Formats: sequence, structure tokens, C-alpha cells
Amino acid sequence: MPASSAQYLGWLAGAKPLPALFALAALVCALHAPVAAAADYADAGEFLTASKSSNTSSPMVATGDLTSDGKPDLVVLVEVTGADGWTMEKLSILTQNDRGRYEVAASSTEQVRSGTGCCWIEDLEIRKGSVFLQHNAKTACNIEAATHQFQLREGRWRLIGSRIFYLEHCDI
Repeated sequence: MPASSAQYLGWLAGAKPLPALFALAALVCALHAPVAAAADYADAGEFLTASKSSNTSSPMVATGDLTSDGKPDLVVLVEVTGADGWTMEKLSILTQNDRGRYEVAASSTEQVRSGTGCCWIEDLEIRKGSVFLQHNAKTACNIEAATHQFQLREGRWRLIGSRIFYLEHCDI
């Protein structure tokens, strides 16, 4: 992680860098409402095209109802390579409006991906009004898979559950 980790993890300014397994959970905790004028999009593809820059790749998209209005909402995770070469992720939540188009309801700041190739996002989904993120970490002797469940409560995205699988496969 770069020396200026507080720059990337601004909401944790002054804190020690997060363990690799929980860095992506910081994305959801760092979600904030957009401040620009609301644009709307026909689908995730149009949103990605409008927000894509030359350094964005590997989008993941999940569809499901996050607002209990019976309309499908979207969660979009993109990988961004910063000017300094660090790989970062950005998470956006889009809700469907009455016209059937999607508006950005919340978006995280870009967060540095922890680890040196050991960590990746395995799954992103919407279920039961929650966002589920599964991120994995692997070393020579250990494998961890963590699924974190986030839900909008009282106007804020909150971690409401987690499940962690850990396997140590080397003899010591």
C-alpha cells in the first residue's frame, strides 16, 4: 500500500492500513451520495460508458431490489488503475427511478486494492435488499474467502453480516 494510504482511505484518515481481506469492505463503508447533478442511465452498460475512462476495466454488475420498491437496482464495481500504477476499486449503487432509468444513489471513493496480486473480488450480488461482496486472499499457505453483507439503514450503508472461510494448507 502506498505511503499515503490515508489519501486513498480518506474516511480512515490517520488509521493504520486495513488488512487485505477487509479493504474492499471499506468501499461500501465509504459510499456517499453523489453531489453532481443527477444523470440517469438506461442500464449498467450506459452507466459504464458514461463513467469509463481509459484506465477503467473489469466491471462487475449485480442486479436486484435494494430499496424494496419492486424495481431492480444495480451495483457496479470497477477496477481503476491510478496514475501511480496502484489498482483501485470503485463501487456505485444505482436505483431505478419511475421512468425505468437508473440514477446513481451512492458511489464510493476509489479505494486501493490491498495485497500484491493475492486479493481479488470473487462475487458481487444483491439479495434480500442487501449487497453481498465476496473477496478472497491467498498466500503460499493460506486461503481466505470473506463475504460481507451491507444494507442501507437509516440513510447509511452498514455492514450487517459477514462469513469468513479460512483454510491453512501447508504443514508447519
